[in-house]
Amino acid sequence: MVSPYFNGWVIRVSPYDVVSRLLVSEVRNRSAGAKVKLIYFDNDRCLLGKRFAPAFKPEWSPDFLMSTNFIGESYAVCAGIAREIGGWKEAARAGDWDFLLSTARKIDRNEVMHMPLVMTSRILSWGNVVQNFARCDELQCILETVTNEGLSEGVSYIGKDKGRSLFKLSGPVSEGVKVSIIIPTRNNFALLRRCVDSILHLTQYKNYEIIIVDNGSDDVATLAYMKNVQAHKNIRVEIYDHPFNFSELCNFGAEFATGGYLCFLNDDIEINSPEWLCELVRYVRMEHVGVVGAKLLYPTGSVQHCGVVAGLGQVAGHVHKHFSPREKGYLSRLQVASDFSAVTGACMVVRRNVFESVSGFDVKFAVAYNDVDFCLRVCSLGLYNVVNPHSVLLHHESASRGVDDTLAKIRRAKAEMGRMQMLWHTDKVYDPFYSAHLTYHHEDGSIRNHALLNASPCGWMGQGWAETPVGRGDPS
Repeated sequence: MVSPYFNGWVIRVSPYDVVSRLLVSEVRNRSAGAKVKLIYFDNDRCLLGKRFAPAFKPEWSPDFLMSTNFIGESYAVCAGIAREIGGWKEAARAGDWDFLLSTARKIDRNEVMHMPLVMTSRILSWGNVVQNFARCDELQCILETVTNEGLSEGVSYIGKDKGRSLFKLSGPVSEGVKVSIIIPTRNNFALLRRCVDSILHLTQYKNYEIIIVDNGSDDVATLAYMKNVQAHKNIRVEIYDHPFNFSELCNFGAEFATGGYLCFLNDDIEINSPEWLCELVRYVRMEHVGVVGAKLLYPTGSVQHCGVVAGLGQVAGHVHKHFSPREKGYLSRLQVASDFSAVTGACMVVRRNVFESVSGFDVKFAVAYNDVDFCLRVCSLGLYNVVNPHSVLLHHESASRGVDDTLAKIRRAKAEMGRMQMLWHTDKVYDPFYSAHLTYHHEDGSIRNHALLNASPCGWMGQGWAETPVGRGDPS
């Protein structure tokens, strides 16, 4: 227990960690004058004097923390919060996760600070590696914390990654709120039929409607299909006979939606799992969540989307692109639900009131980046955007619209890129849900400067790695 007479910082350190000599001073200096109650920092691992596997963490991510203890066992918390929660449970690893989740319920997001510095190094030996794998049962105490949240009927254990247990929210999802699935299309008979038929045949969540927004189709087969498909009681077609503008098409479709949740879906999406919509609704129903996205796969089976990083490639990009869907990804983010700045508009779900709060999609983004801009505006409301990789879909990317291969399209693409950089400074700032120590030039989530690996021996004491972010223009 924390003494009732102590009002400073309690620095929690795992017995397996070597601590930087700078940790205490960094906590003291960075917290001075700031209204913070929890501070966490980056860490790495050390075996036989060699440091590796740095965990460069995102800023405060409550849904990521619900999936796995990405913060770890070493962090700093103000004494008052520690006393209020009642300290730590006896099982060390489960106790830290339980403590952090309890802390998350007591404090505001502005009272959490992430220091992007490697402050601890986990010393690995055969003994503690075995112990880490033997502690799986202890982590079951986290179930009580999660179910007390009222967020889900249960939690399922899905594996481990570098000693961290990975969980997913599970159990039935209430179908009390209708989902309006809005699909813009034009002259894409084959794509549209495959998309709609797969929804009808596979979707487990039954309380939905489909609104097809036809952007002036004149193809005989497409027109015949849209006429016939309206025989389904929950499908309607609305005509938007104006020049192509994806934002306007989505906003137009939303005007006819009767559901409390809006699902924007490309016509080149193919449903291949019954639970896809349940898994998206599982998160969008939470009041702190804004937009929810899925894991999208190319027809070849590799990952096309599992989260958008603002600033990647100077504007925005998909991290873990072309990875195998079975890989864990950096910090396990291909396997567990986590918070991102944005998700792709090829498949996103948002509550109607949130959509209306930001006035829908910005029509000045006619083709590209409208989804990223929309998500960033939702973030500005104080909400979190989440990717749930347990909702998996196939994406035949750009099969409907094609690529930017004409002079007019190239000019439009550059104009939209410039607008994103003007509005959101994506060429200058770091994405809070993606570490500044990771590459902004590639979509693989790799470390920016591999020369920093093993830059010093195990007794580095705060040296090595990048203690300040590398300049955005530096090579990765």
